[in-house]
Amino acid sequence: MGQHLAAGIGQEIEDTRKVMGDNPWPYGIKANEKALEALFQYSYEQDLAKRRLTIEELFHPSTLDFEERL
Repeated sequence: MGQHLAAGIGQEIEDTRKVMGDNPWPYGIKANEKALEALFQYSYEQDLAKRRLTIEELFHPSTLDFEERL
């Protein structure tokens, strides 16, 4: 049973990589820019925000260049 479970987990990891790439949780603003822009757009469209927000106004300038180093 243990080997079957391990095989299932391995397949789950491979399936996740196919959909989300090698790093499903990238670090840094640039790596997440598209997701953040979508969040801002949806928030505005759904009246959760009065206007479309920007990355620059929500994150401190010192954090804008942080990158993941592997």
